Amino acid sequence: MNTTHLNILLTTIQNSVLKVVFVLSILSISTDKLYSQTGCGPNVPSLNVDLSSNPNGAWISPDTLRSGLCCGAVSPDRCIEFNVLLHPNAVGIIFTIFSGAIPPGALYYQLNCGTPTPIGTVLCLNGPGPHLITFCKPGNNNNQYQILSVSGPEIGPNVTVNDGCSALLTTSGFDTSSITWNSVYPGNFGDFNGSLSCTVGCASTIFTSQTGLPPYIDYQVCGLPFGGCTTVPFCDTMRVYYNPTLIVNFFPPNPTICFGDTSITISAIGSGGSPPYSYQWSTGDTTQTINVTAGTYWVILSDTSNCPPVQNTITVTQFTNVITAFAGNDTTICKDFLPISLTGQVTGVTTGTWSGGNGTFSPHVDSLNITYNPSPSELAQGYAYLILTTTNNGTCPLDQDTIRIDFVDFISTVLVSTTNVSCAGASDGEAYVDVLGGTQGPYNILFQINPPSSLNPITGLAPGNYSVLVTNVYGCDTLYSFTITEPLPLLPQVDTIYNVSCNGFNDGYASISVSGGTPPYTFNWNTTPNSFTSTNTNLAAGTYIVDVVDYNGCFTTIPVTITEPPLLISTISSITNVSCFGYNDGTATALVNGGTLPYSYSWNTIPMQTTATVTNLSSGNYILTITDTNGCVTSNAVEITQPQPITATMSSTNTSCFGFSDGTANINVIGGTQPYSYIWNTTPIQSSNSANGLIAGLYTVIIQDVNNCSYTDSVLITEPTPLTPLLINSSNVSCYGLSDGEANV
Repeated sequence: MNTTHLNILLTTIQNSVLKVVFVLSILSISTDKLYSQTGCGPNVPSLNVDLSSNPNGAWISPDTLRSGLCCGAVSPDRCIEFNVLLHPNAVGIIFTIFSGAIPPGALYYQLNCGTPTPIGTVLCLNGPGPHLITFCKPGNNNNQYQILSVSGPEIGPNVTVNDGCSALLTTSGFDTSSITWNSVYPGNFGDFNGSLSCTVGCASTIFTSQTGLPPYIDYQVCGLPFGGCTTVPFCDTMRVYYNPTLIVNFFPPNPTICFGDTSITISAIGSGGSPPYSYQWSTGDTTQTINVTAGTYWVILSDTSNCPPVQNTITVTQFTNVITAFAGNDTTICKDFLPISLTGQVTGVTTGTWSGGNGTFSPHVDSLNITYNPSPSELAQGYAYLILTTTNNGTCPLDQDTIRIDFVDFISTVLVSTTNVSCAGASDGEAYVDVLGGTQGPYNILFQINPPSSLNPITGLAPGNYSVLVTNVYGCDTLYSFTITEPLPLLPQVDTIYNVSCNGFNDGYASISVSGGTPPYTFNWNTTPNSFTSTNTNLAAGTYIVDVVDYNGCFTTIPVTITEPPLLISTISSITNVSCFGYNDGTATALVNGGTLPYSYSWNTIPMQTTATVTNLSSGNYILTITDTNGCVTSNAVEITQPQPITATMSSTNTSCFGFSDGTANINVIGGTQPYSYIWNTTPIQSSNSANGLIAGLYTVIIQDVNNCSYTDSVLITEPTPLTPLLINSSNVSCYGLSDGEANV
């Protein structure tokens, strides 16, 4: 047998995920064919198909001409046969035309000259075979044919995943749309489905590890076998093993070489992942423990999984100076000036910690530069001791230093004498400060104005509340407040406002009143023309300034704002046109903005409709009038359309002979809204615009468009009368026993 085999293995691995594996075999036509069945003639090409190595294999023939007859086929059919050998796990095949001209009409293939199966669909088989497949069709096409092996359902192997990694879980041989993935142990059904990228309708899914998972999870995979060779679901369980996060740390955690030493021993400590571990140091060493001098080192820790290794870095320091601590000089501070700021200093190391006090350290005790807020007991006793201790000393000796802080109060008496301003709004007030008693001088006096002033007395003060800060020699201070008064100010206010009723109108109104100052008052509105009374009318929207002057010439202004509602605007937000010609199911909805709520609606329908949405409309033009609560009016027009009526043209072909079923009917539809659906009263029902295989009779077709608008038409299919022989004349035998009778037809 002269046979050529071509095996191609396609494997793609992306991110440790197996994507595609299949085997493609191409065989030539056997030149010394042996016929295993009597269903094909000697001229029929016979091809051997070996798919026994892969239950999901694919086979493509060379270009081949069909010839001869099989399985009772008659000319002009031409046939080809295939001897197919399958893998034991295969449950069927799919036969297709891979290339070349496709023969017209329905295409079927057969197993052992049995029931025809449409090409491109699954043919269920039992056992590896060999199975004899035939395909017959008129024409002299030079085609390539493809046979795909259909596998039974299988699931992939168990997997192991480290924390922070992912793994691909796979299946084969299932109807993908029927597949479900669910965790079944530990916990309740589906507790760990959130770790899967897909749980329904997927042949593979990605498991992504999450912190805190159990040591392993069992997932149940269920689905229907591909190809429909059985309707019994297939279920199996796959296990995912989970390892904790791979971590590498160091011992000692903060290695330090004391002053005078030259090296230190450090070790890498691994945990999690899949032991045993391997080590790769930046020094080139591969042992767990190494001896190093001062510097920065890294180590890469790998485990036996396929997950990425982890890396950690450590710095080995060396002291080159004596370790010392200085908390600062003893100091005295006013209790009102707390908390106190302290600046600690260290040598040899760079960090330190504070202790010894009962108060609060901020931001924290491990900061050299801190603020300290003493406790009530420390304030009561008048002092506190704080200790600064060096930290990050490694195994080297630490150092400490203590500071004493004394807390004092401001004990002097402050007196302020004032002179108020002469007139409302003037700035001729004065103030003078005198400090009495105590031994904490000299004192610094600072008036809290802008800019601050140390003049005493201070002049040119406007009415208001003031404060003066008095500070003693220790920095303790007291803040004394005083007030400079004035006569009552001139104070206008708006009594009444009526805003504009509709956008663009000028029917606003406002009235003001005045208190303080000295009556009588005069008014001046900045309108055109000016108005000189407390009340003003016919105002458009805007802000107006009113000048108010009292009898003594004191002057002030007040703004008066007249508003208007937004412009009343309406739009048609949605339109639903009539669904079928002559119907009245159209709708329209208006969206209104602006104006003043609530709105009233008026549609020019019969009867009139008064809501934002109008219904039961036939085709035509409609007007909507909207009125707000202030009587402002706007309107909109809307057009409702309808589709054209459904009409159709029927054509038909009568049967060719009496009793035949080769009549046809075709209907061409226009109008309505495409697409159309068709129902012919044939048996079985035909659902296209053409009905075929008709016997003589009356047929009716119902057409519906996408809006369920209907149209019905009928057609009569006729047939010729049957052929009947006719006896024209005859003569009987003249005498008994003679043979002279005659008959003409």
